[in-house]
Amino acid sequence: MSHSNINLRETLIRHDAPQRGATSVKCPVLGSLGIAQVGSSEIRGGYEVVRLDPSVEHLTVCSVGHGFSLQEGAWVPFLAGSVALSPAHAPHGAKSASIEDPWVIHWVGFDGTRKWLNHPHALLKAGRVSSLARAIDGLLDELESAAEEPLTTAWAELVALSARRLCSAATIDPRLLRVWSEVSAELAKEWTLPALARVAGVSEGHLRRLCYDAFGCSPQAKLRELRLDRAAALLLSNDDKVEAIASAVGFTNPFAFSTAFRRATGVPPRQFRRDRG
Repeated sequence: MSHSNINLRETLIRHDAPQRGATSVKCPVLGSLGIAQVGSSEIRGGYEVVRLDPSVEHLTVCSVGHGFSLQEGAWVPFLAGSVALSPAHAPHGAKSASIEDPWVIHWVGFDGTRKWLNHPHALLKAGRVSSLARAIDGLLDELESAAEEPLTTAWAELVALSARRLCSAATIDPRLLRVWSEVSAELAKEWTLPALARVAGVSEGHLRRLCYDAFGCSPQAKLRELRLDRAAALLLSNDDKVEAIASAVGFTNPFAFSTAFRRATGVPPRQFRRDRG
């Protein structure tokens, strides 16, 4: 997919997305850790935010689905498992890829009291984003319920530790961005390792090495992760039968889908929908 340059003369903000968040005012321990705010958005429609001259560093992770991240004036694929790191005064942004497919992002805004990033431009990296997503969700859940100080402190420290680790994650190879962008757009397609390697323009062995370097897993495991992430989002966003969702994300056998989903989440698809719906 070709990069689409945008006009950076103004800040664009357009979104229709429920979001949760907390600031260091509401949770002072965040401020003690150098964090100004944290939050998450579950995006199910048009979304576009561009910040031309942010005063502080910023980190955003793609937890479910896919969208686009602004990188040095161009929109590039922002896939599940990706981390967008934005230094102060470097333009950055995010926008949805589809108004139908659910997309979940989590973010951390730093307060400028300490240095988290060591590069002058926005970067897109790979990382195990689930730890940060869980930490942010746990902190927000606690703040919205009992808000007990020992627990809010523990969750906030987990947010900071997870964010610090992601700030030093490995940069994503552009060839992987191309592969997983095409896969995310056509999850129902029968993606074989040779087909993935052809999209990347590398040998099958080299694609394996790129995936292990970036994501710590094989291309087949990353494909399965993307499919199951999309399935989880679809289970919560519509009433389609489990069999239809399995087919939509590329599983031809509903039993194999249920088995894989249970291994990944600990519960079968129907229970996942019932417990979280």
